[in-house]
Amino acid sequence: MTKPVSPPRVLSPPTQAAAVPGHHPHWADDYKRILPQALALDPKELVPLNVNLMDVVALVLGKLPQIIPFREQAAAELPNFKLESFDELGAYAHAAGYAHALWCGTSEPLSKFGAWLDEGTKLRALLLADIAALRLHGLIPADSVGHFDARVGFRKLGFDLMTLALLLRQHWPTIEHKIPLALADLDRACELSERIIGAVSIRKEAPKVRAAAAEQRLRNFTLLVRAYEDVRRAIAFLQPKKGELEQIAPSLYTERKRKRRKPKASVETPPTEVTAHFEPLASAESHALTFASTPRLLQTSSTQAPFTTHPILPATGDPSYGSTDTERMVQ
Repeated sequence: MTKPVSPPRVLSPPTQAAAVPGHHPHWADDYKRILPQALALDPKELVPLNVNLMDVVALVLGKLPQIIPFREQAAAELPNFKLESFDELGAYAHAAGYAHALWCGTSEPLSKFGAWLDEGTKLRALLLADIAALRLHGLIPADSVGHFDARVGFRKLGFDLMTLALLLRQHWPTIEHKIPLALADLDRACELSERIIGAVSIRKEAPKVRAAAAEQRLRNFTLLVRAYEDVRRAIAFLQPKKGELEQIAPSLYTERKRKRRKPKASVETPPTEVTAHFEPLASAESHALTFASTPRLLQTSSTQAPFTTHPILPATGDPSYGSTDTERMVQ
């Protein structure tokens, strides 16, 4: 007798699919589904992105199997808690990671544009040199190639690469093994042509596109942080043991705190020895006159009158006030 199969557990709609870790194999699907929530956020509510988003996504997805089991307990013991934070946590992580990938993609054409120009310029010179040699040998018609300037702009460079590569490909059965270039070089010329022309076309719009991608990434990051912090608070209530929370759902900013540079230990400067300077007295008489006209700072005789109590310092008779040498002060 076969064991009856229990019906699948139904979660709170409409986010039941996201509650199972790994249920959404395609991050783009989660990104598109979460997009309306991300666009509905007020720009003033966006959380600053001061951590590595790739590390955050990896941390959340790695801890998801330990977090999801607390959903049932939260549903039973926390009636006012939004279970959507548990159900959509994995989807939020996927969407944030996909938004980060889109943002990285906006900078790729411009970041490699200089390298494409350098490679394309050298390859264009090689193509022109081989075509000139083939024309001299009569292997290519003299009127098959127009005039090519030595210095060209970015867009013209792209079109020149495509034109020259196509010309050599048309005559390839005749010129094969007669020039240093190979078919792979012609393919590379066409590839560079497409990339250079495409990059030139989007250069003016690239800052706007990148800014929009950065804002969208921030919106998805905000949804992820909100859900994760809600889950952390729920787990902290359900699992009050000290240290358990950081094992189950560690803070997203823990790694950032660890990477902070420790303050350098202050080096104590040894006290500078001060040497008193005394002017020599001319004679014993001048010494006596000077001593008589100067207020007494120390008393060396125990027969003189006691000191008056100072409003701040303790009385002279107080045994807790240091030695007798430091107590002997003039009124």
